[in-house]
Amino acid sequence: MNKNLEHLIELSEFDKNIDSFTPKIEAIQKRLDDKSASIDEIENQINTVATEIDDVKSQITATNAHIAEFSAKIKSAGKKTASIKTEKE
Repeated sequence: MNKNLEHLIELSEFDKNIDSFTPKIEAIQKRLDDKSASIDEIENQINTVATEIDDVKSQITATNAHIAEFSAKIKSAGKKTASIKTEKE
């Protein structure tokens, strides 16, 4: 009977030790969840920035095309102006 009582006391100690880990596990799980949420938020921000970068690149390409078009028009207008000046002379 004495051995059974000792085993019961030992099991009780183990149970107390296991129960003492529960708050620690919950605290660590909360920190893990917080970090996971932060990572998700940062990934969303990265995706948003990547999309904005792609949009800006598209705008730059379109702007460069407009610049080239207007440059050609200015050169053409300059040639016409020069041609008109020579005709007047």
